[in-house]
Amino acid sequence: MRTVWSPDALTSCVPSGLNTAPRIATWISYATGDRDPDDGVNERFDRLYGASHSMYGYSDLFTWQNLINPTIYVSLRPARQFRLEAFYRAYWLASATDAWVVPVLRDPNGSNGSFVGQEIDLRLKYQFARHIGIDIGTHTSCLAAL
Repeated sequence: MRTVWSPDALTSCVPSGLNTAPRIATWISYATGDRDPDDGVNERFDRLYGASHSMYGYSDLFTWQNLINPTIYVSLRPARQFRLEAFYRAYWLASATDAWVVPVLRDPNGSNGSFVGQEIDLRLKYQFARHIGIDIGTHTSCLAAL
């Protein structure tokens, strides 16, 4: 029997009465991996469409497949036209014996474990006018080698 699934959970807090309009959110994304890549049954969740950039990190090394990804998000709006955002993301493989899909790496025995690494993303948005703005971002990653 093939069991493939991918739930998401999100919680968020927007404290009132502060001039910087802070927002704090946490979420976790999960997508199944293939427990036994040699049994002829593919149990890896297959995302149908969509870019991974905004959901799974600016490094673009992860997609919604064989993934456990908790994230912490903080944003501040020090002025009406400015928004600062920071993301902390951690990455585990849902199945240590399945592939880390984007770089196509796989430990067939799972002996390296499931933790892949972590990433911090920073983003600055500035709105010049209603339909004109700039969006600048950067990231740093600390990733394990499988």
